[in-house]
Amino acid sequence: MGKKLKQLTSGMLAFLLIVSMLPELSGGKTYAAASDIISTVAGSGEYLGDGGDATSAKLNLPTGVTMDSNGNLYIADYSNNRIRKVNTLGKISTVAGTGTAGFSGDSGKANLAKLQDPQGVAVDSAGNIYIADSFNNRIRKVDTSGEISTVAGIFNSGYWGDDVAATSTPLNRPTGVAVDSQGNLYIADSYNNRIRKVDTIGIISTVAGSSNVGGYTGDGAVATSAKLNLPTGVFVDSIGNLYIADSENHAIRKVDKQSGKISTVAGTGSAGFSGDGESATSAQLNSPTGVTVDSSGNLYIADFINHRIRKVDASGKISTVAGSSKGFFGGFSGDGGAATSAELNNPKGVAVDSSGMLYIADSNNNRIRKVGPPPGPTSYNITYNLDGGTATNPATYTAVDENFILTNPTKLGYTFAGWTGTGLGAATQTVTIAKGSTGDRTYTATWTVAANVTINYAANNTAYGSVSRSSEALNPEIGTASGSVATAKPGYYFVKWQDANSSQVSTSATWVPQKVSGSYVAGSYTAVFAPNSYNITYNLDGGTATNPATNTAEDDSFTLTNPTKPGYEFAGWTGTGLGAATQTVTIAKGSTGPRTYTATWTAKTYTVILNDNGGSDGSGSVNATYDQPMPTVQKPSKAGHAFVGYFDQLTGGTKYYNSDMSSARNWDKTASNVTLFASWSEHDVIGTIVDDGAPAQKIKGATVKIIKGNAQYGEATTDEDGKFTINNVSPGTYNLIMTIGDKTEIIAITVEKNKPITDLGVIIFPLGNASSALKFQGNGTPAVIIGNLHPEAEEYYNEGGSNFVKVEMTVAKTDEETAAGDNLTAINGIKTQAQSKNMRIGLYLDMTIEKFNRNSELDSWSYDGLIGQTKGLIKVIIPIPADLQGKSNYSVYRYHGNAVNIISTVPNTDGEYLIVDPSDWTLTLYVKNFSVYALAYNDSQSQQNPSGGATVSTITFSGNGGTPSSVTQSVTNGGLLSKPVDPVRKGYVFAGWYKADGSEWSFSSDRVNANFTLTAKWTLADTDTGIHELDKVNHFAYMLGYPDKTFGPEKNMTRAEATAMFARLLVKKMDVNKEYPTSFKDVAGTKWYANAIGYMEQYGIINGYLDGTFKPEAPITRAEFASIASRFDKLITGEPSTFSDVADNYWAKDNISFAAAKGWVKGYPDGAFKPNNNITRAEVVSLVNRMLERYSDKGYVDSNKNVLKQYVDLKNNYWAYYDIMEASNEHNYEKSLNSETWSR
Repeated sequence: MGKKLKQLTSGMLAFLLIVSMLPELSGGKTYAAASDIISTVAGSGEYLGDGGDATSAKLNLPTGVTMDSNGNLYIADYSNNRIRKVNTLGKISTVAGTGTAGFSGDSGKANLAKLQDPQGVAVDSAGNIYIADSFNNRIRKVDTSGEISTVAGIFNSGYWGDDVAATSTPLNRPTGVAVDSQGNLYIADSYNNRIRKVDTIGIISTVAGSSNVGGYTGDGAVATSAKLNLPTGVFVDSIGNLYIADSENHAIRKVDKQSGKISTVAGTGSAGFSGDGESATSAQLNSPTGVTVDSSGNLYIADFINHRIRKVDASGKISTVAGSSKGFFGGFSGDGGAATSAELNNPKGVAVDSSGMLYIADSNNNRIRKVGPPPGPTSYNITYNLDGGTATNPATYTAVDENFILTNPTKLGYTFAGWTGTGLGAATQTVTIAKGSTGDRTYTATWTVAANVTINYAANNTAYGSVSRSSEALNPEIGTASGSVATAKPGYYFVKWQDANSSQVSTSATWVPQKVSGSYVAGSYTAVFAPNSYNITYNLDGGTATNPATNTAEDDSFTLTNPTKPGYEFAGWTGTGLGAATQTVTIAKGSTGPRTYTATWTAKTYTVILNDNGGSDGSGSVNATYDQPMPTVQKPSKAGHAFVGYFDQLTGGTKYYNSDMSSARNWDKTASNVTLFASWSEHDVIGTIVDDGAPAQKIKGATVKIIKGNAQYGEATTDEDGKFTINNVSPGTYNLIMTIGDKTEIIAITVEKNKPITDLGVIIFPLGNASSALKFQGNGTPAVIIGNLHPEAEEYYNEGGSNFVKVEMTVAKTDEETAAGDNLTAINGIKTQAQSKNMRIGLYLDMTIEKFNRNSELDSWSYDGLIGQTKGLIKVIIPIPADLQGKSNYSVYRYHGNAVNIISTVPNTDGEYLIVDPSDWTLTLYVKNFSVYALAYNDSQSQQNPSGGATVSTITFSGNGGTPSSVTQSVTNGGLLSKPVDPVRKGYVFAGWYKADGSEWSFSSDRVNANFTLTAKWTLADTDTGIHELDKVNHFAYMLGYPDKTFGPEKNMTRAEATAMFARLLVKKMDVNKEYPTSFKDVAGTKWYANAIGYMEQYGIINGYLDGTFKPEAPITRAEFASIASRFDKLITGEPSTFSDVADNYWAKDNISFAAAKGWVKGYPDGAFKPNNNITRAEVVSLVNRMLERYSDKGYVDSNKNVLKQYVDLKNNYWAYYDIMEASNEHNYEKSLNSETWSR
């Protein structure tokens, strides 16, 4: 394009084009603002003039012009190979280029670099300059430090494609450059007939043009499919629309920002001059080279060969705003006159500043021209000396201005006395400058001083305090108030300063009045003092008394009320101002300072009667000291019984002495002559449970139950030595179930008839998370006892793959009528075999052993198939039903592996065998294979009646601790028993007569066939107080983490998790082998939490919603949790709410207030409880530990992290870290006040 500019001056081209370019021949008209004039702002010839006035400098073919945001002008000085800058003072300088054509200088100072034929220039919002270095086929950048670099193009010319780094691909004679508000760079890649874009990460792309060969196509389509012809100018407006000077298409093209489509906004495509005053798209242009848009959306075009600047307004109309050449050749004229009458010579570039001034690169005139409004009338200066005052008045005026009056100034502390100055004599209050006045003017303000104001200060009571200054007088505007300082006397404190209206003005002891609307105001201020309130702190050590919590020096004298404490005599106060303990403490009027008083006590001694309750050799009585362990006394004895301990009730009650006469609890009764009763047991079961560690550790807190079938015959919890005792267990064979958390072990035990105490010795409960269990199904299933099952669970656990495993044996009575499938096949096979041997089948049992596993205690058990054959022999004790007793040749058939086997007293190849014990009518199997078993027999060989009549059997009714202890009844075989009178037993309720298999005898349907014993079953009398105690003694792990070794402290606790947790924590624990149905319709019986919810619902500890649901998976709120927590103590209603967001009518108000009073729940620092917020697992642990009075041993935790459960999402600086350690690690402990010392 540089060569094209030079060629345009040749006579030959002028001759060939002159006729077609003459505006007169095309009917062109000029439209411009008549008031706009043109002037030269830079240039007068070839290069000259850096550092001087731009109008004295010389330019050489300037082609591009732009403005920065500060009003500086930048010029592409084409033939001088420079970029010039004209600052706002009109001074010119070079910012890039040395004047010598070439390429050099990248990464150095721009004014030392070489350019060649720079044609376009642009400046971004940060002040970076971009140069279209045309002949070098590059875009150069000068940053704000003056360093130059190449941002697009290489030395080669051409087109290699897009979507690569802009500095790795060539351009072809770039002539125009623009930058949008986002920092994207646009290039008029002239000889490639494209508009290129370099984004903010330096990648180049084409945004308009599709071919290196010029053409004019594509309007209405996307711009990248259109053809351009030598585009030389480019501009981006404020909303991102792109304007292109499509030079050889004699048109201005626009690319819409939103659609990317191209259109023509000026020109017809044919060269010429026409159309002013009409639509721009019907007007002719001739090789337009530059384009810009002002803030109003007006488009300006450098109409190069027409020597004009054309404007397209917002309505699309075109007009000429500068230039009037009448032929092909331009000229120079018109500075100081109307821009539309001036001559231009091939204007190449155009720009508009923020004020609307138009700048033109008048290339062949070697000038930058400016178009704008003409200058106004002469302006004269007005100078003011306000002598410290302030006023707003004109700084200049003209002869044509209307009359105006000076605004009088103001000055703090002074009154305006008048103006002196131009045309004035004495000081004048009103100065008017009349229209037609001329010349510079000076005015001086004169002043007089304002009068003082008085401010008074005083104390509200001089006995309480004083003020440092009583009054001061000062100038209201320029004076400075000193204020006054309030000082309280001992025993009093400063409250506030107040004004004469008693309105508070400050709470600071130092009060300095402030100006009102710029002036001090006379007034009076009072310092208010009041007596100090001093705290009185009481440590009552468990006692109660009502005494003032504060006092002041003004309070009358008062005497403290002495406290009371059950079991203690008040021994006096110690504390502030006291020496020895003092019974009477008086706080005199005038006393000051905080006070602390501590109550001291002397424990009372009580005489306690010891009733041996049928025994002898006891001490008879003992003197017990309140809150101290029971003193050592003589242990009583009773023939045939084991001593259980001394209790405060004849039946049940609270234990005060253990069976070894050690103290079971500290004395806590305050009545005189309290009686303790000895408790006796006919048959006790004792034992010690340890783990299988090396060395073995005693297990504390394990639950031990004795069961037969679904009936329970006793329960206990192991103490710190792992020991347990279960009283009054009738002689017989039972299953003993041990439970720690959710882990169980089942073994078989025998309670011997002639021993008061059955000592089971040391029982090993292995450490692994393996459980063994027994389950009964169906009606009439006998109460089978099993042994040796737990080793199978240990084997399964040792196989690995799961964190928790369970082996469960299921026993179900079946028969020909109800069986189906494999069971029916088994029954038919057994029946055929038995009949062939003249045997009768009395009972079919389906016995299976199933495996289950899970990764967490919170997960449901996953079924893992059957154990077809166990590793060892499983002991199965089957009680012979009463109707089958007295038969002969008992044997057992089993269908297994599609074959019928007979289990006899002789071991088979698997070592399986049978033992028949007619003394208690049981069959004991030792077997490995499990499927359908059958009990077979021959008809009875019973003793005949000596008289020759029918066989008679004798049935014994054992009272099992009740009265009468035993009765008998003789009945002819096949007959019904008569129900005897119910026995009685203190502290128990008779529950029926039970067979040896654990089922209840039916007097209406069960028939006698042999001699046997029925045993009375008892249940404890209901002494439930409605309060469900939590287990505060045994510190087992009640909260565990997840399989991924996390605890999830910030996870919300669900309603099901909270319910299951409290169910585990109850002293009265639920029976794991029993089902507890629930009424909630959204709690399925198969869910892991179903039994816990049913159990807790049964005792009224949990409630559901009005729609009959429980929402087990929903997070539990703070209010719901507090409501459950409060049910573990005697709720005191009507307690005042201590939280701002718990109203008196809130459904859980009493529960929240009570739990807060107990110290179980806490609020937030802002006084709120936030009852509807969900509670997290960490918050639950912290709350429950307070309920259980459990405290973490921080020293033990910190030094034993390698043996304690740790979690990857917990650090010891987490607020609830030690609470979580307490809750998730089982431990032994010794308790002190609010602390524990741990051991494992």
